[in-house]
Amino acid sequence: MVSQQAPQLPKAYKPKGDLTWVGVGAGVSILGAVILAFNFTNNPFQSLLGLFAALLGSLGGLAILFTGNRGTHKASILISGAGALLFALVGAGAVQAAINFAQSVGRNVEAALQTVDDSNTLGKKTADDTLDELLATGGDASLAPTTTEADKIETEAEKKEDQEPVEEKVEAETPAEELIPPDLPADGALDALAEEEDTDAAAAAAELALQQAAEQKKKEEEKKKKEAEEKKKKKEEAEAKASSAKSSSESAGGSKMATLPAAVVDTIVRNNSGVKKCFIAEKQRTGSFPSRVDVRFTVRPDGSVRSARVSTSAYRGSDLDACLGSAFRKLSFPAFEGGDKTITYPFIL
Repeated sequence: MVSQQAPQLPKAYKPKGDLTWVGVGAGVSILGAVILAFNFTNNPFQSLLGLFAALLGSLGGLAILFTGNRGTHKASILISGAGALLFALVGAGAVQAAINFAQSVGRNVEAALQTVDDSNTLGKKTADDTLDELLATGGDASLAPTTTEADKIETEAEKKEDQEPVEEKVEAETPAEELIPPDLPADGALDALAEEEDTDAAAAAAELALQQAAEQKKKEEEKKKKEAEEKKKKKEEAEAKASSAKSSSESAGGSKMATLPAAVVDTIVRNNSGVKKCFIAEKQRTGSFPSRVDVRFTVRPDGSVRSARVSTSAYRGSDLDACLGSAFRKLSFPAFEGGDKTITYPFIL
């Protein structure tokens, strides 16, 4: 008797790998929700990124479940991912466009409502009231009473008129003919008066504007003049110091100074234009002034400089060294007794 084997059933598919991708999609969706939640400034790019991530994760997970028939066989990861990417891009763009459109409509509606409110507020004061106030103040709008004050005045006047007898009001009224100039017709008297006052007000405003412009221009000219005078004064003081040092040496004639005072050296060095140009050139080359530079130079008894160079090691042999050496050798100091005098002069900037 031949034994027959039972047919083998197909093994059930284990969707562990597919479910892992579904979990990844859920994580991406949660990340997109977090991005949207922390978009406090309503940044359009951040909003679009959050929508895209949320849609990509959720649609990707759904696509994997659909192509794998809910875990009964292997899902198509490539097709699911491509489809989810396409629909996430389209969906995020459409939602962001709708949000932008809604915000734009909301801003336009708010602006329209604000304009209507402003118009209603400004409309409470009519053109006739404004003209009457300007005429009453001689054309100066700053002196015109406010709406509340005008209402108070009008209310008090009405109450006073109501309390007075009708006969007294009639007697107190002045005939209109007395208010009209004899050379003007009665119909055009008020119009002529209003036009004349408007013209005077406009002329006064124009004159005031011209006066203010002239005063401003005068102030600017005085400021410039003051700055120029201060600059000139400083320059004259520096020249006077240098001239004083030089004249003192010349006036000595044949007599020589016992020594070379440090104050004289400081005055001559600091007011020398050649020395200043060296430091300006150094700043143009390096972008900043050196913090300290020591110059060692030797002065002959006749006041001339025999040698000069920078003793600071950082600048020795540099362009600044050559420039300062040349500038110092051109200096002239008062004559003094004795032999050569070597001085180290520090520039601390």
